[in-house]
Amino acid sequence: MERVEHDRAGMELCNGIWQEHRLKLCPVRVQYWSGWIIESSKDDTSYLALANLWMTHGQAFTEDFFLQWKQHFKKLVKPKCFMVNKLVDFLTTNCDDWPAVTFQHPRMIRAFFLAFMKNFFLDAHDRGLEINAQIMFWNSFMSSCEELFIETGKWATPYQGSLPKPRAKSDLGHNSRKK
Repeated sequence: MERVEHDRAGMELCNGIWQEHRLKLCPVRVQYWSGWIIESSKDDTSYLALANLWMTHGQAFTEDFFLQWKQHFKKLVKPKCFMVNKLVDFLTTNCDDWPAVTFQHPRMIRAFFLAFMKNFFLDAHDRGLEINAQIMFWNSFMSSCEELFIETGKWATPYQGSLPKPRAKSDLGHNSRKK
């Protein structure tokens, strides 16, 4: 096969045609099919896998969820969006247990994150990942969720005041060359 390349002039021409035809399309469908692009502070792009969330939890919930993460990742140099995708995958797989109203009730939001935490750490254990590193990663993600959704009032505050954050096991020294 011949190598397929693109040139700037051709892309600009196609973009102009797209913008012209885009006005004739349903904006909701354009939003859904355009993908869920996030950009870092260095303009690197990644994608969130939110199509299933749209189908299970609705347009309004998905768009609000996306906008919060998009603003958050814009501040970071290297966004790690796979954790958000993991959360969305768990949420959509268990959509009957965790509908969109889950995030408006203090007891339900706590129960959801406990179930997600169990799923996350069992998966990490099955894959043989170092648990203390996963705990630190989990706690960082929970802090981001609290900052984006709970402190802004988008989601209910759990009765305990925060999302579950386990403590890392103390290192006895054999892994860190301490005596």
